[in-house]
Amino acid sequence: MRLYNNKRLRKTPIVKDRVKLINKIVSESLNESFESIIETNYKVIEDGDITIYRFKNNEGNEYDLEFIFNTTKCETPVDGGYLSDFTDGLNMGGLCRIPTIDVAFVPSEVNLSDRDNHYLYTKETNRGEQFELLGRISYLFKEYIESNPKQKVFIIGKNTKETKLKIYKKIYDNLFSHEFIQIEGLNEGYDNGCYYFIKK
Repeated sequence: MRLYNNKRLRKTPIVKDRVKLINKIVSESLNESFESIIETNYKVIEDGDITIYRFKNNEGNEYDLEFIFNTTKCETPVDGGYLSDFTDGLNMGGLCRIPTIDVAFVPSEVNLSDRDNHYLYTKETNRGEQFELLGRISYLFKEYIESNPKQKVFIIGKNTKETKLKIYKKIYDNLFSHEFIQIEGLNEGYDNGCYYFIKK
């Protein structure tokens, strides 16, 4: 793409029109890509409270989509009230707790023993695979939901890489909004809070 260094040239109608056209094409491509689901082969790995869907993309890079079982206090503050206002809790050891699934994905080369290091989940891979990953993660997310119908609450932490947040939010907007509600709130595991995706 030609780089226009001259300020006067950048302001000419033809340059403005080209920029508008390019932005429109990019925007349409984003929407089309974000709405696609790519059927994906995967293997399931169980590690304690973590269920991992391991898959490869077209370039042969391997990723883990993780579903981490946890529980959250019923009285956790969220937009519009408390978490228990939106879903039922269970009596666990005399306390009201809500079973939840934290969702994350990370390159498979990151060892499970290292995954308490939050930096690994926010590190940019710079592989240019966002659209394909979105399609594959969407497929696997649906696979997990259909295989675990009793799981009602999924959590996405806000203190993660912005690219990942955009992927998760697009998955909700384009694929799951008719099945789930999305609310923001606090969470013991995330300093900046999280998004809750709760089955209607």
